Amino acid sequence: MRHRSTFVRVPLQAIYHHGFLDNVEINSVAKYTENFDPYIGLLPVWHTVSALDSFTPISLVNYNLSTQLSATSTTSYTLSSGTLPTGTTLSSGGLVSGTYTSGTNTFVFTVTATNSQGSADRTFTQTINAPIVAPVTWMDGTSLVGGVWTNKGSGGASNNSINNANLTTSTQTAGQNGVTKSFPMVVGGTNSRFEIDFPGDNYTFVHISRYNGSLKDRIWNGELNNWLSGHLGGFARVYHGGWIIDQGTNSYDNWSVTMDQLTFARINRGAFSGTYLSALGPGSKIGINVSGHVNFDPSDWACAEFILFDQVLTAAQYTAVEDYLCDKYGTTF
Repeated sequence: MRHRSTFVRVPLQAIYHHGFLDNVEINSVAKYTENFDPYIGLLPVWHTVSALDSFTPISLVNYNLSTQLSATSTTSYTLSSGTLPTGTTLSSGGLVSGTYTSGTNTFVFTVTATNSQGSADRTFTQTINAPIVAPVTWMDGTSLVGGVWTNKGSGGASNNSINNANLTTSTQTAGQNGVTKSFPMVVGGTNSRFEIDFPGDNYTFVHISRYNGSLKDRIWNGELNNWLSGHLGGFARVYHGGWIIDQGTNSYDNWSVTMDQLTFARINRGAFSGTYLSALGPGSKIGINVSGHVNFDPSDWACAEFILFDQVLTAAQYTAVEDYLCDKYGTTF
């Protein structure tokens, strides 16, 4: 293989101190190949900035915090001073992770990155906000166990799935269907159904779902009233006894994040949104391919996660839930 030669002008003290440049010429120009690693022999250099992203937990139920710290040529990371976010630990690979177990706090901690040449410290600051009220029903691709989609929200078994049929798990491939990450999902066909109890008209329902086959009608719908959330006829739509969102121009097969309240809804962080003040709630139950209502329009579907609250969240709160889903699944909108 031919190597391309590259010339850089380097201070003499760098040459003598680190001793990693070869073919040094009289004019202090170093010649090296394209395979040269400029970090060999150097102390760690931090990539991660000091001010870490703040978080607003959906709830303290199953809230997993994960932050990857990074510095060049580092073989280990250690906590040298300060306090990590409550419930988290720092791995030798630089991952701060764990289940957050507190309210609003700002944490300041110093991490030492070490390699064979020495070490470098950086002090980090991270704010964790007070959690949003706990959802009554919360399920994702990891909570389908033995064919039953199990609730990890505050409602527990009292608001668990009440009707499951032919539900299976699958894995979404990264780089397809509008997402950059791979993740587990629950999937089903037109003979697959799922229902849960619904808390009434004061609700907020957020889900990430998509079509998963050739039949594309409703995915989430109500049992009693003509209520649907997110999908109808291959398009992005929300109907609560009247149209809230009717994006019936271009078919939409990618993953979409729908935020649904009684009189207001939006899809994909506001790419589509609408209001209908005379809206009807879904009745006592909602689900996927629910057959109680006269408009039974089943679909081939996939759902990565859904979160149901028994109150109307503020704009800041439901935006935090949307951000959580978009970050977790790598949506590209």
